[in-house]
Amino acid sequence: MPRRLGEWVLDLKLVRPLRDLSKYAPRAGLAVVAGTVKNLLGNVKPTPVPGRTERIRLVVREKLRLSPLLKMLPEGARVVVKVDLDESFGKPLLLTLDVVMMATIEELRAYSEAEQKTLSGLLSDLLDRAVLVAWDNPEIAPVAVRGRIIFENTGDEGAKAITVADMTTLGFEDEIARVEDLYQRFGAPLADPDWHP
Repeated sequence: MPRRLGEWVLDLKLVRPLRDLSKYAPRAGLAVVAGTVKNLLGNVKPTPVPGRTERIRLVVREKLRLSPLLKMLPEGARVVVKVDLDESFGKPLLLTLDVVMMATIEELRAYSEAEQKTLSGLLSDLLDRAVLVAWDNPEIAPVAVRGRIIFENTGDEGAKAITVADMTTLGFEDEIARVEDLYQRFGAPLADPDWHP
C-alpha cells in the first residue's frame, strides 16, 4: 500500500536529525570513554610515599661511611649522597643514586700515580656498595638502579662536574642496571627475599 505524503514528511523530520547526530555521537562517545580511561589510569598511578626517598638516602649514606675511600679523601673534601626514586606507572621502579665527591682539582692532583690507581679501585668498590644497598633497601623492591660517582670541582679551574664511575664500571651493559641484572649479581632483594625475575 503506497504511503501518503504526510508520512514521508514525518519520516524525514525524524530521520534527518538522527543522521546528523550519527556524525557527532561517535566522537562524543569516544571523548567520554577517553576521559574516563585517562581518569582511571591517573588514579592507578603509584602514589609516592612521603619520606621514602629520604629514608633510602639515609640508609645508603650510613652504609657508605664504612668505605675505605673516605679515609683517602683530602681533608676538605666532602661526600654527598643524592637519591631519586622514579615511580612511573607501567614502568619498573628506577632508583637513581649519585655519590658526589666535592673537592678541588688541585687536591686530587696531589695524589701519586699509585694512589690514583688505588682511588680508582675504591671508587668502583664504593659504587658497588652503594648499588647493593640501593637494591637491598628496606622501602621498596625490586628496583632498577642508575648509580654514579660524580666528582664535583669546588675550585675555580676545570669542569664543574665529571662522572668518574657509573654502572658500566661495574660490568653492567649501560648506565641503568635492570632488575634481572641486579638479581643475577646480588640475588633477591632483602625487602622481598622470595622475588625472582
